[in-house]
Amino acid sequence: MKTLQDVFISDYVEASNILGVTSSKGTIKLNEYNFRNMTKDQRTKTVTHEFGHVLGLAHISEKNDYMQQGK
Repeated sequence: MKTLQDVFISDYVEASNILGVTSSKGTIKLNEYNFRNMTKDQRTKTVTHEFGHVLGLAHISEKNDYMQQGK
């Protein structure tokens, strides 16, 4: 049986306002520098946002949408 792994999630530490980055190859990197001080809800919204990018969604300007820039 062949297993295909499409999404890779890891963390990194960088003193910046970036919460996470996603590559077109399906790699999500979450910034532990910011995650350690975020609430569970904020972390969930950030991970959902980054998964949106994995699915090919771009940033939009709609208020309260998970794909809003800076979510």
